[in-house]
Amino acid sequence: MKLFSLPKKERIKDITIPALLYNEGIVFFEYPFLCKVLEKDASVGGFQVLFGVPKRKIKGAVERNKIRRRMREAWRLNCGDLRNSVKPQKKTMFIGLYYQATTIESYKTIETKIKKLIHRLIKHHEETNS
Repeated sequence: MKLFSLPKKERIKDITIPALLYNEGIVFFEYPFLCKVLEKDASVGGFQVLFGVPKRKIKGAVERNKIRRRMREAWRLNCGDLRNSVKPQKKTMFIGLYYQATTIESYKTIETKIKKLIHRLIKHHEETNS
């Protein structure tokens, strides 16, 4: 697999998983993101991620798509450490990243906050699987 990629198997496509994240997930908040995490046993370790920008917060579809693209790009470039820490275990980490601000943040801000969230996710994963 390429170093800086976000393949289809690392994206949440199932309909039931977002509902599980919403109901059972552990919550991290790093403004402007709300991050929900759920770990399930699986045959192969890894993670799957979901990017959400609510219509209630950002009205225009063009702006929502812009934010979602920025979130995906920041995640794609910085998730390598998380991938390496999650891969050896037999658990899949489901991650939901939800944008909570009412204004459009710059890419630099989004990237720094996603880096912080990734480090918090690595720390959480190490604490729960130690």
